[in-house]
Amino acid sequence: MKTQLLLMLIPGCINILTAQNDFVVTNKNDTIHGTVSITRAGEVKIKYRNESGKRDRDTFSASSIRAYSQDGLFYESHPITPLNKNASIERVLVMKIESGTLSLYKETNYGYATTGTGGLMPISETKYYFKKTNETFMTRARASQKKLMTYFNDCEEVRNALNNKTIKKKDFRSFVKLYNEYCGK
Repeated sequence: MKTQLLLMLIPGCINILTAQNDFVVTNKNDTIHGTVSITRAGEVKIKYRNESGKRDRDTFSASSIRAYSQDGLFYESHPITPLNKNASIERVLVMKIESGTLSLYKETNYGYATTGTGGLMPISETKYYFKKTNETFMTRARASQKKLMTYFNDCEEVRNALNNKTIKKKDFRSFVKLYNEYCGK
């Protein structure tokens, strides 16, 4: 009986402890601590206690925050290269997975799709982005030989690896490591 009660209490305690570490950093560099969740629209929602101690909540788009942390994972807001010159600048929330002169970021979007029987099935989509330290915008990492050769036109070692097929086109992490080793100085 005591063991069952203890097993029921532990997950709640863990949630309380990890939730206290969640936070949002606004574009004004204000940090709000509380419980972070992601809405279906991909917005960051935070529940917290305001200055008077009352419970409060705010919802932020990727363009209205600099970063957030949820369950010990850190995400940043970055602009991506517009698809055409007339397009507005879009910001996305991404996790940095490789750092250096060239960094690699990962964006994962979650949603639901309907099944043939009318039910809902969870789905996810993952996109990767490159960003060199001298660039303002992140560039979508695409596994096309032509796009990769164009993006890495400043690094002969990466271009040779692409031509010789010593790195698979979808192995973006290896491109980043090779670039940072030979061309990231």
